[in-house]
Amino acid sequence: MVLIIENNFYLGNALKDLLLEISANSMLYRTAEDAINDLDFLCNHHVRAIVCNHSLPGMSGSEFIKQVKSHLKPCVCILISSTRPADIPHEAIFLEKPFVPGMLLKTIKEKTTAVQSD
Repeated sequence: MVLIIENNFYLGNALKDLLLEISANSMLYRTAEDAINDLDFLCNHHVRAIVCNHSLPGMSGSEFIKQVKSHLKPCVCILISSTRPADIPHEAIFLEKPFVPGMLLKTIKEKTTAVQSD
């Protein structure tokens, strides 16, 4: 499963469609708080990757990654933003918007090659 946190309706849906290429299952949340409220459900699934917008209403994407990484144990965390935030978690890979969709897929594939299935 790929977990997507993106408040922009169009980008969130585009990311979900794009990530179907590497994962049959993905969950899209519009806020970090919504995903945290669903943490029990998410913990019962293998989260291959987290793709998270930094500029979210409420909790930032950086804070979200810091809070849930130990619970979900994703192979890769990708933080996306139009400007480079100062608080990128050391375990996250930063991609600046606009990014090439192939680069996102390549990054996830490279970091999760040992994963056989969702």
